[in-house]
Amino acid sequence: MTLTELKQYYSNLLILQYRTKPNAVAFIQNIVLPALIDQVALAVQNAYNINPNFGNVAQGVQLDVIGKYVGAFRSANTINGFVTLDDSDFLKLINLAIIRNSAGSSLGDIDSALTAYFTGDIKVSDTADMSLVYTIVNTFGSSALQNVIIGNINSYEVDGVPYNGYLPKPMGVQISATIVPPGPQNYFAYATYTEPIGPGFTGFNSYQFLNPNSRWATYAI
Repeated sequence: MTLTELKQYYSNLLILQYRTKPNAVAFIQNIVLPALIDQVALAVQNAYNINPNFGNVAQGVQLDVIGKYVGAFRSANTINGFVTLDDSDFLKLINLAIIRNSAGSSLGDIDSALTAYFTGDIKVSDTADMSLVYTIVNTFGSSALQNVIIGNINSYEVDGVPYNGYLPKPMGVQISATIVPPGPQNYFAYATYTEPIGPGFTGFNSYQFLNPNSRWATYAI
């Protein structure tokens, strides 16, 4: 509602005998005016909100401002050239940068933060050799966003200022990532004497049998 509409709303709350009295209407509108003006600060706050569960979501130049604070940038070099992200992709990148900046260094901390922001879209696993493996579903944003994340996996620089890559990376830990379809699709997997290979996975190829659709689930960048 506009300021005029809000003033009219409160003056309409007068009892019927005063509702048509100019002085009464002006009195009520003047009383509520300071409180309504105070909502300007709330409107500015909502304009920079990036949580869709609480009011409006920032867009355009508001996202650009937030991105500068968290170290996320709408335009970037990627493995496929220079790209500029739209608001939807840029909002995801900002949230990913926030996780990078604030998540703890344990696998549990990183996994919990990723799950809270991007349920099932980005998963992380520990290879137990000082490296983390990230799996990003190919429905997570556009290919431009995926290229920004993968192409800047270790670090990037903007105006001479260095930043760590967008995926959380504890000190001294190597990371790799891959873009995958939403569900398991013939990824390589081990079987044991007690646990068979699950649906959607395949095992070793051999000299007698080669399955060209069996591929590794991750690769190093």
